[in-house]
Amino acid sequence: MKLWQIPSGQELFTLKGHSNIVRAIAYGPDGRTVASGGYDQTIKIWDPATGEELTTLAGHAGGVKALAYSPDSRSLASGSIDGTIKLWDLTTFKDTATIDVHTGPVHSVAFSPDGKLLASAGASNDVQLWDVATMRELNPFKGHTRWVRFCAFSPDGRILAPVGLDKVVRLWDVATHEQIATLTGHQRRIHFVTFSHDGQLVATAGMDWTVKIWDTPKIKKPVPTAASLEGQSGVRR
Repeated sequence: MKLWQIPSGQELFTLKGHSNIVRAIAYGPDGRTVASGGYDQTIKIWDPATGEELTTLAGHAGGVKALAYSPDSRSLASGSIDGTIKLWDLTTFKDTATIDVHTGPVHSVAFSPDGKLLASAGASNDVQLWDVATMRELNPFKGHTRWVRFCAFSPDGRILAPVGLDKVVRLWDVATHEQIATLTGHQRRIHFVTFSHDGQLVATAGMDWTVKIWDTPKIKKPVPTAASLEGQSGVRR
């Protein structure tokens, strides 16, 4: 894994420690740590200022494919081939909850901007939603016709964008679970999606060798709360 300086493009560090492929990486919002996840079933936390490995988090029974920091940088969510999501306390470096997703490998996890919701996607046509405070499962987002590979929240938390094998970008109103837009144009599966910092644009990357930039629909409704999205539980503590 390499750490680069922007905008000079200078390589700062090569971070070595994983014993197998590094499959996931996330930068802490406070800029103090970087997390990496690999097929060696571990997560490593690094100091980007020095390149030093701070600790190794172990507990998954399969390779780690997804990582996401909470907005306050105090927690880390990890998704694994073993079909679980783990939450880690980054002050103690201990796992605080394990969610059995039941659908198979977890390919993507994403915190809402307020840190109250966690979305996950994997070997399923649905996007699962979790209340972070209780780790209870809320109502999922249904609509994709093949597996979802990645998902992202808009910066204001009102829109969830999943993408996957059906080659379609579906934008959802998180509060109402209404699909507000269907964006088509990719010729093969879509693997990644992200919003611009102002939420005005959404970018997608696919296996058709293209990156597409889309306008984001506007939503004027209130930001959703976990209480309005209550569902079922799938948590182990």
